[in-house]
Amino acid sequence: MMHNWLVKGSKVIPGREGQPIRNATSNNLQFNVSYEHSGNYYCATNENSNIKSKAFKLNVKYPPRNTSVSVSPPGEIVPGIPVILTCSSNANPPVSSYTWFKTSRNHVVKSGPEQSLIFENISLHDSGEYYCESINEIGRSVSLVVPLTVNSTMNTIIIVIMGLVAAVNIVILVVVVKVRK
Repeated sequence: MMHNWLVKGSKVIPGREGQPIRNATSNNLQFNVSYEHSGNYYCATNENSNIKSKAFKLNVKYPPRNTSVSVSPPGEIVPGIPVILTCSSNANPPVSSYTWFKTSRNHVVKSGPEQSLIFENISLHDSGEYYCESINEIGRSVSLVVPLTVNSTMNTIIIVIMGLVAAVNIVILVVVVKVRK
C-alpha cells in the first residue's frame, strides 16, 4: 500500500504515532506493509514540523501468529488441584475461536471462543501432550505441543520415603564409622 502526501515547495517529513519516521524525507512514503505497520500516520513540512496533517489510520489485518500455550500453576502437578492451560496469540482482528487438542488421544478436547482449558480437579488420566489452534477471519495458527504430566501422589510419597531412608542410612553409616575408630 502506498500513501502520498504532496506539499508544494516544501520537503515533507512523514511520521507515525507522533514521531518522525527515520530516514524518510520524501513526498512519498512507500513500504511493504506488515502487521507491525498499524498506526496513525501524518506528514509535516521540514520548515515547521509542529504543524501536522490530519492523521491517516492504517489498520493492518493479519492471521493469528506466535500462538503458544502456558500452564498454570507452573511446576509439579498433582491430582486434585485446579490446572489451567491458556492459549495466547497475536491477531488482528482478534482470535474468534480456539480449539484444544490432546495428542495422546488424537482428538479435539474443546472448541469455542474460550481461550483457556480448565481442569478443576486434574487427574492422572489428564496427563498427555496438548496444543491449541487459534482462528480469526484471516487465518489460523497452531501452537507447539506442551506436555502436561500429572504426578501421582504415591510417587511423591515414595520419593520422600526413599529420601528419608537414604538419610537414615547415611546417619547409621557415620555412627558405625565413628564407633569403629
